[in-house]
Amino acid sequence: MTVYEPATLLTDLLLAALSAWLAWRLHRQLSAGQEAALWWSRTLGLTALSALIGGTYHGFAPNFSPTVVTLWWIVTLLIINLLSAVMALSLVHETVPAGRQRPWIGLIAFKFVAFAGAAAAHPRFVVAIIDYGLTMLAWTAATVLVRRSWRGWMLAGIGLSVVAALVQQLRLAPSLHFNHNDLYHVVQGLAILCFYAAGRKFTAAPPGPVT
Repeated sequence: MTVYEPATLLTDLLLAALSAWLAWRLHRQLSAGQEAALWWSRTLGLTALSALIGGTYHGFAPNFSPTVVTLWWIVTLLIINLLSAVMALSLVHETVPAGRQRPWIGLIAFKFVAFAGAAAAHPRFVVAIIDYGLTMLAWTAATVLVRRSWRGWMLAGIGLSVVAALVQQLRLAPSLHFNHNDLYHVVQGLAILCFYAAGRKFTAAPPGPVT
């Protein structure tokens, strides 16, 4: 079996390993009542899964039939849609009082179904990027409005994620042997480290502004 895009496969696998390790570390550190951090560890775990499936797609998909390749890519996009939803659930648990969370959870479910349908009908990476980007915008707004100890790390992670998306969409490649997807993975890996650091600071206390 031929290995295609070896650098992309390698960087995706490294990103998957990093995300899985950080998800495991964050989960180990959880204490009772840290629902936001629990959902954040699941976010990191889904990041690992999406990188693993995406990496194997880039490395091996051309060996298979067009139908298999299309389904493989759709699954990759759907996992990113799910990742975005789980990240949004973490935001709700961190910033919204327990009695007021249900409408927000319903909105997250609606958004997931809408973007999953869009990804299935139009399996392009930009669909997943828009979904993920909307969640990032929500986190950015919360970071500005709610003063928490995770603020700096979250802003750093969001900023790096924006840079990574620009690299991917503008196809910025350092060389022929290290393309825009490879650089995207490197920058996103730095963002994941910042997100992990932010998740460690999520609170188990009732949500509210902290000055």
